[in-house]
Amino acid sequence: MKILVALAVLAVLVLMVFFFMSRESRVDRRGWLTITKVSLRDADTELHKFGAFTNHPPTSEYVRVYSYTNRFTIDGIDYQCELAADCARLINRGLLTITTNQIYVWVDKKGGFTPLVGPRIHPAGF
Repeated sequence: MKILVALAVLAVLVLMVFFFMSRESRVDRRGWLTITKVSLRDADTELHKFGAFTNHPPTSEYVRVYSYTNRFTIDGIDYQCELAADCARLINRGLLTITTNQIYVWVDKKGGFTPLVGPRIHPAGF
């Protein structure tokens, strides 16, 4: 009986480890968001300095920066976007944009917009 209980507990533990290891953690999402922010900031700096920007390896394998000129009004404040970045690891969640005055705006897949300023430096779920 003790052996059967021990095997059942072991099986549950193995299943739990497999379940949690296969899922993306909040730390992973924040890490990829930070990588995406750095890529956007670098591209924005290049754009203002040289008039053009480049997707640099090795991050260009996962993060693609492109021109994005949408304008959002959030809580009465206009945000004019300049660039956006798609991250392969975050593609199902949304995209990150940078405005002409270097404010990051998260655009989620459900159509919500979140400026990442002040105490809110990560979108919900990050």
